[in-house]
Amino acid sequence: MGHARYLTIQDMIWIHLQLTDKVYPYEFLKLEEATFYQYGYGTSTEPADRAPSLFHGFMKNKPFEKHNEVVGFIAFVAFLELNGLRFTSEDAACARWSGPPAEEKLKGSIEAGEPCHEGVKERVQEIITRYPKTIAKMIARGNEAEPSAFVSIA
Repeated sequence: MGHARYLTIQDMIWIHLQLTDKVYPYEFLKLEEATFYQYGYGTSTEPADRAPSLFHGFMKNKPFEKHNEVVGFIAFVAFLELNGLRFTSEDAACARWSGPPAEEKLKGSIEAGEPCHEGVKERVQEIITRYPKTIAKMIARGNEAEPSAFVSIA
């Protein structure tokens, strides 16, 4: 595999807006930390190893006031696909999750895919259309963050 493609902090804010249709406050340092979970060092540098960490980074850090789980999920799938991998779990199966699955279970649903030549926005929009039930379920759960020093982006 060539050089990995990464999502930016601005991509994460844009993904959140696409999923919620509303601007929510966020805590910048937590957003930065959650986004940086996609980077790997040492022996864990492959996107297939890093993508589940990215998902869980959003659940751990909860940078947005609401809807961190769904942002983490879409970022997880987008990061895989931008790097020529595929998440094999279907929408109906993911919609049955009661919360994010363990990293090892996520890794078990990753396989080689086609190289992606699209931009982040095009890929994310396509992923959103593929996972409507999962997104609706995660949005309904809310995944609210603990009150803290949120930055208003309004």
